[in-house]
Amino acid sequence: MTERESRYLVGGPGDDGGAALVVEADDVYLGGERNQGSGPAGKTRVIAAAERHPGGRMGHIAMQVVRGFTAAAVQAFGAACLAPTAHVHTDGLRAFAAFATTGRSHQRTITASKRPPRQRGAAFFVLNTAIANLSTAIKATHKAISAKHTNDYLGAFCWTTNRRRKMAEMIPALCRAIATSSNLTRRSVFAQKIVPIG
Repeated sequence: MTERESRYLVGGPGDDGGAALVVEADDVYLGGERNQGSGPAGKTRVIAAAERHPGGRMGHIAMQVVRGFTAAAVQAFGAACLAPTAHVHTDGLRAFAAFATTGRSHQRTITASKRPPRQRGAAFFVLNTAIANLSTAIKATHKAISAKHTNDYLGAFCWTTNRRRKMAEMIPALCRAIATSSNLTRRSVFAQKIVPIG
């Protein structure tokens, strides 16, 4: 699922082939069960992005582990996950300005740590919905996830979310993903180290 998702870029033309969709992007911290206090220590850093259709519905999503929220990590995420024509909408995190250095248009909305409006169509509504769904899926399915395999958890979550409107086609799509994926052995999976971008 993770390999299959890496083939698609978020923020390309809409379903009608018109203008590129708005892509909402944000920083996310996952895990940290052993974290002492409320800071980011012990947590896995993730950049998440979600397409927002003009009517306010969520399109495709992408999520990837990064080493830190730096300009280099943002550029690498953009190159790996976003279409060159994507219009990216982010909060005020300074590193997100790097989305504009690759030719994409970039809009910042400084939220001053306030919760954004929760109505459909509001800025960051679809992205916050995707992040909340990820959190619920992790808690319901895994209880806690290993930082070592977070990219694979994210790949599976993005794969199922991006196919939620075609549930009848999910099993054949999964079979295609399995048939065309790299060969993995149990030993190689458990020997893998987390390889965040940036």
